[in-house]
Amino acid sequence: MSTSRRTPAGGPGLPALARRRRNGVNTNSSTIFGGGCGWALCDHGRVVTGGSDDNVIFRRAGVDDTPEVLIVLDEAAAWLRERGISQWPARFEPSWIEDAIRRGETWLIEINNETAGTVTLDWVDPIWADVGGQAAYVHRMAVRRWAGGLGAVILGWAADTALHRSRHALRLDCVASNLRLCAYYEASGFVHRGDVAVGGAPGQREQQGPVTTVSRYELPLHAAGKTQHSML
Repeated sequence: MSTSRRTPAGGPGLPALARRRRNGVNTNSSTIFGGGCGWALCDHGRVVTGGSDDNVIFRRAGVDDTPEVLIVLDEAAAWLRERGISQWPARFEPSWIEDAIRRGETWLIEINNETAGTVTLDWVDPIWADVGGQAAYVHRMAVRRWAGGLGAVILGWAADTALHRSRHALRLDCVASNLRLCAYYEASGFVHRGDVAVGGAPGQREQQGPVTTVSRYELPLHAAGKTQHSML
């Protein structure tokens, strides 16, 4: 296995984050998203973090990983439902995620060889058609409860990957009624780009079915923080 460690970069310029351990996950980043996370490359679509006591690996999910992705998503969905947050459906159907897995857009994140989270990073989202521009889109990001703090690492990886693909922004959305999550994104440098209605159960993109209002958020990215570690 060949590896190369990148030099910490300034990233998108978000607030500093000191070295910390949260529920067993150690992160060492000069910014919350992008820059200084110490990524290193591995073969076969794997990305490893450096500068941490934990071995955090981003592994591109394959079709055989579909059940594992669903387990993480369903655990997160159940946790949200228990707290009255309708961010996601009660459970995810395999058909909702299989296309993204086949396209190589879905990743599993492992900590010390145990699955800790998942995320899908893709390059188009129809709910942003009125905004335009070249961006990367974060979907279905879920972190297991014991891996607190991993969400910031995932978004840092996503921002750096977007920069590597010459994208000017990282975009995502959440249910508009999830005020705590909206406030978190805004405090982290994401800019609110309006609310839109989407069809289907929460977390879906359908032309029919129940309608959910989601808030769109955009994190501007700066070329100065571009890195060379992305496997995409």
